[in-house]
Amino acid sequence: MSIRSSVPASATAAGHSHALGSLEQVLRDAISTLPQSPSQPTVSAVAVVRGFEKHSREIRGTVRDIAGALQHRVLDLPTDPRFGAIPAVDVRAVVATRPSLVPTAARCAAHWGCRLIEPVAHPADSATFRLRPAPALSIQTADGLRDRISDRFQLDGLIHYQVADLPEVLARVLAVEPQGNRMRLCHRDTDGRRDRSEPAGAVLRLRLDEPTPGVIDGHQQIFPVGDYIISADAVPGNSAHDRLAHHVATTR
Repeated sequence: MSIRSSVPASATAAGHSHALGSLEQVLRDAISTLPQSPSQPTVSAVAVVRGFEKHSREIRGTVRDIAGALQHRVLDLPTDPRFGAIPAVDVRAVVATRPSLVPTAARCAAHWGCRLIEPVAHPADSATFRLRPAPALSIQTADGLRDRISDRFQLDGLIHYQVADLPEVLARVLAVEPQGNRMRLCHRDTDGRRDRSEPAGAVLRLRLDEPTPGVIDGHQQIFPVGDYIISADAVPGNSAHDRLAHHVATTR
């Protein structure tokens, strides 16, 4: 069962600048905006979310050549990463090889605190790419699992949730979408007869009493029992860059 708000997808990216160019141009731009510490050199990565068709393989090869010339390695990502399983590595940019893979790439880019490189359909040039930020909600569990929501998170089951200090609510279906620096909730009551769509604050708490099916950015998953916090604010230490900075500071 799915419920959908009427908020346009473009609303989640309002106010963010974009840069267009060839893959080499935007990849060099992305890497140059995140300088490494010369006293603590590390081998950073450029991540690629790709299919196995010829076009995706060719883009992956181009990324490998450009990244290698800049002394970066290439990290291949699954097209449907399991919740809480995005690896903890230092990534400078995430490349989506085709438009259908952009939600996954944006989710990973937001998790690492880097920018997204996505293909752009252009009538005169099929090799145009866009470099942009990847705004997203953060989600974490009491057991320490962390992830990001770039498009939509939905649960289908019995969900206890609470917005800020308001009373707890029991829902049969709950969907959460980024909306600028806030979030939008879509809620179906336990009787299945009433839908609500309303803006929410910066923090949402929810509890699952049993494993619950759901979807994160288009990928079906089973979400574990426990307490969750979804926030429109960045979670300190959530990106690989924060972890790397902490490691540098503690090893000096």
